[in-house]
Amino acid sequence: MNLYDLSAAEALAGLESGQFSALEYVTELIKRAHDYAGLNAFSYLDEGLILREAQLSDDMRRSGDPVGVLHGLPVAIKDNINVAGQPTSAGTPALVNHRPAGDAPIISAIRGAGAIPFGRTNM
Repeated sequence: MNLYDLSAAEALAGLESGQFSALEYVTELIKRAHDYAGLNAFSYLDEGLILREAQLSDDMRRSGDPVGVLHGLPVAIKDNINVAGQPTSAGTPALVNHRPAGDAPIISAIRGAGAIPFGRTNM
């Protein structure tokens, strides 16, 4: 099974059942992003942060604490939506160094549901 071929629903089911971990899943997706880097799909990919958030997700799931409906699911974020500390350029060179201090409401919502922001996609 190629983890990168899973739908969001399939990935969530696999994470919940323990078929694979969030860390295994994001590691495979990061590898896939590198394999297809020539497509320039991602404008920003903080691998270290993604891996740390996946590990925290796995730790939380193992603890038995309640988790959100999107727990451990990586979600790519378009480059016009603010993610705290990550560049938000909206494809505009003048904004290439803009790093917002806070998350956009949609990012707060997906984080609250347990999702992992997975890189910034090009416009």
